[in-house]
Amino acid sequence: MTVKLFQINSASLVSMGKLFIIACFMLLGLYYYINSYKYYEAMENNSSTSNHRCPNMLIEKDGGYYLYNSNLAIVPGVNPIMFKSLDEYSEFIEWQNSQNISCPVLYLQYTTDTQNNQLIQVKSSIFENQGGLPSIHRDPLVTDNEQYFEDNKILDATKDNNSNFNTGNYQGIDIQNQDIGLDNPIDKMFNSTENTSVNPMDPNWGGKQYTEKAVDNCEFKDRYVSKHPQNTI
Repeated sequence: MTVKLFQINSASLVSMGKLFIIACFMLLGLYYYINSYKYYEAMENNSSTSNHRCPNMLIEKDGGYYLYNSNLAIVPGVNPIMFKSLDEYSEFIEWQNSQNISCPVLYLQYTTDTQNNQLIQVKSSIFENQGGLPSIHRDPLVTDNEQYFEDNKILDATKDNNSNFNTGNYQGIDIQNQDIGLDNPIDKMFNSTENTSVNPMDPNWGGKQYTEKAVDNCEFKDRYVSKHPQNTI
């Protein structure tokens, strides 16, 4: 009887030990999950009052420049700060840099649209006054050589530009009208190299009768499309 009780107690101790080990592993896993830095957000909120008081807009209006903080109330002479020229604003920026103050600023400009409605336009730089046009002047297009046509081929974004599938296909239309007045590759493809052309779109078109005569002579026989009647039962 004593031996059986000892065996029962030993088995229960072994099972309790296994449960204890499993519980320890579960607690260790839970501790690792809670304290794992992998799930921590890398960015932290900056709750300092310095950023809250940072001006965030520089507005150009009527020849002046207004440094405005949208997080604070409007106070004449304080918010916004008025600068008569960019030189004054540059001196203010130099003072901020000397005090280790860095404030991201959005550049805006009061302007009018074609209907004479006032609007605010976002500018990439306070020194850019081209109305959104690029500040880099590009060289004029050179359209009188073969290299131009090779470097400026019209691409069709709706197609896969894979030569295995699109060889010999017509190119897409000029949706954005970037080639008006230019001899693009499509024009080069269709314009006839002969003295007289049957294509009405060519500048050297031979006229209506010339084209009709070419059609009557079956010059476009390979392009004919005919519809065959379906067999009826």
